[in-house]
Amino acid sequence: MSSSLEDRLADLDLPLPDTLVPRVLARLAEPVAGRTHPVRRRPRWATVALAVVVLIVAVGGATFYAPRFAQALADAPIVGTAVGPALRSAGLAGLQGRFTALDSRSTSSGYTVRLVAGYADKNQTVLVFSVDPPDHMLFGQTELTDQFGRAIAISDGVSDARTGYNVLIFDGLPWPDSFLGARLRLHASTLGAAAGGLALAGDWMLQGTIPVESSRPLPPPAAGRLGDSTVRFTRVEATSATVSIYMEISGPLAGQLDRTVGPTIPTVAKPHLAFSYELVDAGDRVATHLNGTNSTGIGPAQVWAGWVITHPGDYRLRIAYEGVGSFERTITVP
Repeated sequence: MSSSLEDRLADLDLPLPDTLVPRVLARLAEPVAGRTHPVRRRPRWATVALAVVVLIVAVGGATFYAPRFAQALADAPIVGTAVGPALRSAGLAGLQGRFTALDSRSTSSGYTVRLVAGYADKNQTVLVFSVDPPDHMLFGQTELTDQFGRAIAISDGVSDARTGYNVLIFDGLPWPDSFLGARLRLHASTLGAAAGGLALAGDWMLQGTIPVESSRPLPPPAAGRLGDSTVRFTRVEATSATVSIYMEISGPLAGQLDRTVGPTIPTVAKPHLAFSYELVDAGDRVATHLNGTNSTGIGPAQVWAGWVITHPGDYRLRIAYEGVGSFERTITVP
């Protein structure tokens, strides 16, 4: 689908002509050609009611599948400091001020789970929950779906047993959610227990409608080398709060991105990935890694990584493979 058509769909507001209802009523009142038997006419109030129902169904259906059309979404407040403690616990303080306020609650088995806020762009969906009492976590049997019934996979999360805040990170929302907005529904059938306790069975259903922040393309940097392998940057995108970088790796290392190195020392250290990347700002502060994937197979490996950013400016991307080499590239976020 062309971008121009997507833009037209995104701006669709389903205008209803003032003459639509009169035309419906007039059409229903017309005699049918060739009809010779008496016609039992529907009372006028019933005809008007039917026309109104048809219009409500048409507009209501569009609002359900494309929640960006709903005024409630446009008027939703943006959360600032209210979710600050939860975001700091998850290392996502840079997203503060980008969340849409939500308030969906569900109680089961003596525990209340509340959906507090949500943020989404094309690469990740971040939802903030609270659990009361706070001694269980929202990391049991949990399923997130959109208004089309499609499952959105979970990728990461953090729980704070002191406050009951849970921050769950899911994959990005697929088309057409990415420009229409998303009506999300989360169903949990168990809560995980902290400190090795027992999981708690129940039935929690929460829902909320959030916009999906648009991204803008940035110029990709020049390719780099790791030994005999080449790292090519295929796409760079940024929102007001995140940067996403797409890489293609060809050569001997393409099939070795999951290799780990280093000893296992109980309670001290464990093996780590030989392949690494990080994003740092001009003050050498490391940006929070939000999400990422590696895809290997026949041909070049595909790598995507996303970070939270707190301000525009120059960021340095450091790519390394332990024992092979490293290089840096600059990403400028306007």
